[in-house]
Amino acid sequence: RARTNGHTSGDSATRRSDSALKGFQEMSGHKNYEMASVNAVVRTVIQMLYGTALMAGSYREAALCYEAAVRIRPDYLIHRVELGRTYAKMGQREAARAQLEAAVELDVPDINAFLQKADAVGMLAKMQGPPR
Repeated sequence: RARTNGHTSGDSATRRSDSALKGFQEMSGHKNYEMASVNAVVRTVIQMLYGTALMAGSYREAALCYEAAVRIRPDYLIHRVELGRTYAKMGQREAARAQLEAAVELDVPDINAFLQKADAVGMLAKMQGPPR
């Protein structure tokens, strides 16, 4: 590979590939999370009105996608918040807390991350419960 400015020509291709994979994992995680959140009544109404069932989704599948996204970009706040949110839905309180605590320590590069960080702080506060 050719070297320019200390980087190989494959570095930018690798970054683009990692970015695309990160995006895919994030979207897959979001789709599974949202589909798992739809209750049975809404699913039944959609089936009756449109004659088709909603695509299945599960919190476990969402967690797997977010876990993969975190492995690719452990410094990306949004993935950790969404993984923490998903773990919380699954009843995995300590795993959720670990991801949310890690998220609030990360940099905030944009408004989306700022909003996600605020969500993480709020979720952590709820996990603490009332003072004793």
